Amino acid sequence: IIDPHGKAWWIHGQPHRISAPAIKYKNGDESYYENGKLHRIGGPAVRRGDTEEYYEDGRRHRIGGPAVDSPTVKQYYWKGLLHCEDGPAEEYEFGDVRYWKYGKRHRIGGPAVIVHNSREEYWVDGELHCEDGPAIRRANGRAEYWLHNVRIGV
Repeated sequence: IIDPHGKAWWIHGQPHRISAPAIKYKNGDESYYENGKLHRIGGPAVRRGDTEEYYEDGRRHRIGGPAVDSPTVKQYYWKGLLHCEDGPAEEYEFGDVRYWKYGKRHRIGGPAVIVHNSREEYWVDGELHCEDGPAIRRANGRAEYWLHNVRIGV
């Protein structure tokens, strides 16, 4: 199929092509689909400018590198969930980072969210939580105490 935006390969009403992009845009962007789902093994399923996105069976997924890789953000996914075993799952251009485990904000021994020159947040298993100090620490000195997602001292 050729449309004003480029070329596309379809089967049974959905984008589909094995071992090649199912959609090729005139600007050079491309997307790999199998049976209507973004999917590619061994390379990015989406190339959009200087951004690459890795998908398997319609879910962002990549082992050994970021599933979203661009000059401004790197995001690590495992089977559609933000996840990284040995560092932050989100890294942003100006130094912001977020730690995730299996789709939940999580970090033991340090803040799970670090917003450059603004704040730090402590999360455990998807809950704001810190037993030995504030769970949110702001650069202006303000602090909030949380245990198991319940604010303390309000």
